[in-house]
Amino acid sequence: MEYKELNFTEALGEVLEGKRITRLDWKDKRSYGCLKDGLLTIHKAGEAEEKTHMWIVSDSDMVGLDWIALSVDK
Repeated sequence: MEYKELNFTEALGEVLEGKRITRLDWKDKRSYGCLKDGLLTIHKAGEAEEKTHMWIVSDSDMVGLDWIALSVDK
């Protein structure tokens, strides 16, 4: 899989374009952030799609340089 590592601001730009984002640092790559009903949410691996949670962004998230955008199959 080919991808470009992004900073948090760049990753949020990808979210605004309808993509999902994840971090290389996250152990389970099935976890991702996205917009749902106009809110930044996080989907944790192993949970149903509708079980997203409001994302409380941490300082670690904001300074991370290992964000990647995921394609969304529609």
